[in-house]
Amino acid sequence: MKSTAPGIRIRRRKRLLGLATLGLAVLAWAWLRPSPVPFSAVKGLPVRVILTPPHFREIGDPASDFEVSPDGSVLVLAKGAVLATRHERGGRVSVVRLVNDPIPGLKSLAIDPEGALVTLSREGLKQVHTSDRSVVSLASIPGIDSHTHLSQSSVHGRVYLYGGDSDENGFRSKIVSISSDGRTEEVVKASSAITAVCDARGTLYFSTDNEIFALRQNELRLVIRVPAASRIISLAAEPEGEVVFFSTADNIYVLRGLGPAVEMVKGLGGTLRFRNGALYAFDAPRRVLVRLGSPNGESTVPSI
Repeated sequence: MKSTAPGIRIRRRKRLLGLATLGLAVLAWAWLRPSPVPFSAVKGLPVRVILTPPHFREIGDPASDFEVSPDGSVLVLAKGAVLATRHERGGRVSVVRLVNDPIPGLKSLAIDPEGALVTLSREGLKQVHTSDRSVVSLASIPGIDSHTHLSQSSVHGRVYLYGGDSDENGFRSKIVSISSDGRTEEVVKASSAITAVCDARGTLYFSTDNEIFALRQNELRLVIRVPAASRIISLAAEPEGEVVFFSTADNIYVLRGLGPAVEMVKGLGGTLRFRNGALYAFDAPRRVLVRLGSPNGESTVPSI
């Protein structure tokens, strides 16, 4: 009995040492894995993460603008190219080049409900035919810079141009409507820089750093004013126009009617798009793109 006890202790020590080594290996593996960006959404809101930091190791540094096509593919800008997601078996997502040749100075894009894609670059507006990936020039737009953006209108064949560093020849504090036939119209001239634009059912929504306005039938009203520390980055609206979403660098909020702003997502912000019955959010600095709500299904707006 005395001779076997030390052997038992040795075997136990070896077993414990092996388990400890395995535990350290597991901890090291868990620590080295790319961890998802931590964020939280209001209870009951379906969330699907579409793109994460590992995707952008191949994509490269993305622009903040993105779009969602009618078939659910997400379009992002990187390295002068338009890239589109493809959903593979097992829930995996791959990324393919949508335009054959890089577009010099590519800055923004928009896509209408029928799938017509328009890009904005230093060469002006271009239309991309997704069937053969060819590019056609639509118009030359002087005065654009790195902060000029496109926003797709709910009206077919219309986009909005806004934002920039200058008012002298640019779009820093104005919104210009551009039709598919090339007609342009200045629809808003604000007193400060415009940060985001969207429309729904005849109402044009736009934001400055800390305010959101609604323009309907030439009547302008203030929708909300947020604290100075919370700069508004992006806007989106449900098709009926009664629900508006807005984002800061770190959070996403929802406005329903005349009610207060309610925090939907914490720890994630960026550019918003309401497409195919769901809200999409792309946080370019965090390299994360998510879908909030079920496409063409249950409401994106949680019951709060």
